[in-house]
Amino acid sequence: MGILALTILASPAQGQTVIRRVLQTNDGPIRAVSLPSLHNGIVAGYGLVQNFSAVIYAGRIDDPTNTPPHIVVADGDPVPNNPGRFFGSMRIPTVWNNAVYFSGRATSGTNPPDGLYAGTFATPGLAVVSDRLNGNGPWIDGPFAGALGVAFVNQGITSGTGAGISLYTFDQQLIPLVSYDQPLADGTQVSSTSSSSVAYGGNTIAYTMRAGFPDLNAAGYGAFAFDTATGQTVRIASMATTIPGDGRTIDIVGSIDTDGELVAIGAGNGHLYFGGIAVVCVANVDGSNFRVIARTGDPMPGLPGRTMFSVGRVAVDDGVVWFNATYRDGANERQNLFAHDLATGTTLPVVLYTDTINGVTENTPWFHAQGVHGRHAVIECNAPTATMGVSILTLVHAHITPPCTADLDNGSGTGASDGAVTIDDLLFFLNSFETGAVSADLDNGTSTGTPDGAVTIDDLLFFLVRFEAGC
Repeated sequence: MGILALTILASPAQGQTVIRRVLQTNDGPIRAVSLPSLHNGIVAGYGLVQNFSAVIYAGRIDDPTNTPPHIVVADGDPVPNNPGRFFGSMRIPTVWNNAVYFSGRATSGTNPPDGLYAGTFATPGLAVVSDRLNGNGPWIDGPFAGALGVAFVNQGITSGTGAGISLYTFDQQLIPLVSYDQPLADGTQVSSTSSSSVAYGGNTIAYTMRAGFPDLNAAGYGAFAFDTATGQTVRIASMATTIPGDGRTIDIVGSIDTDGELVAIGAGNGHLYFGGIAVVCVANVDGSNFRVIARTGDPMPGLPGRTMFSVGRVAVDDGVVWFNATYRDGANERQNLFAHDLATGTTLPVVLYTDTINGVTENTPWFHAQGVHGRHAVIECNAPTATMGVSILTLVHAHITPPCTADLDNGSGTGASDGAVTIDDLLFFLNSFETGAVSADLDNGTSTGTPDGAVTIDDLLFFLVRFEAGC
């Protein structure tokens, strides 16, 4: 079976590329059967090993293809702090500072997890973060780790906290962000968390929930951002928020992500798939500059003649918004993954349904906000069962390269890039440098391409290096 070792998809308009590499093939040491998580180059997920035993695994995005993963925990392993109990069920993990956090229990079914556990590459065994059987463990669902601890959807009632969104800190404090018995300061209160999602980036914990809004005198979906530094909560969107360019108000709020500066959400009016409008939106963490990145009806990059029938999961980090979108093929929907660079306004295809990966076409890419860090993402791709008689599951790492910093002009003098570094770019830069224009503010002396609000010799030196290198 052929293995896709490296694929580069070019975007001539901005000089950006999507670099893809397979981490685990469908016939590799694991089958990636969950939405994987990523942080600081460490990828973790819930999967199956060759004997179909379930495991929580971890690896690195720079590992060669099919490198045997580190098994954090497997079915049948003893549950820490609870002699005689053995793991029989684990949930999708989250990664922070090289540690893998997951909730698990000894028996399957609808019972809540025994606790929240952590495992690392360096230290064998598991650390107990919280332990329900000892009375201090919340019912954790959809965990998302960050600087202070693990944010999660709390589906049960424990420690005086009703169903809602909570933060369990690394020093074992349970902090309800909103719950049935602790509404927000404006009176907004949980109505349902059954379809909620949560994300944690920087100082911000973003979440969605169905809530009762006292100012609207109604219950509906909303998206919120909690600042862990100030303790303040901002409503990013609700049933009163108007969809830019459409005029209708938001009816449904789906997935959410934040990098601490921006919040990205999937939202819509009416049903997200049939008869309504679905959009990918971005706003600042204070709720300002709410804007649409993609919507149903938009053309699909890389798929001429195809338009977005629906849009779904979203993520944002380092100025890139990742999102799923489908197109219609007769009665069927075909899923694809795109990345939108906010700085350039360019949308790049990351994984298309028509792509060939690991020798298999008709791939369906699935990802989660936890699987995005910086301009990197880990993605689970699966193909129709009929292809080889079994489900084809492939774990893919994608990297979005930054735009070419030396591609400043196309000869028009307007600052429009053209995907090539030529004398036009040099002339444009020298004119901007002489006048002190913001377009010449390229670097702060660190050679990292970080503007500093001033046009100095640092910018000239940075440009000349990039110009000579051709990017």
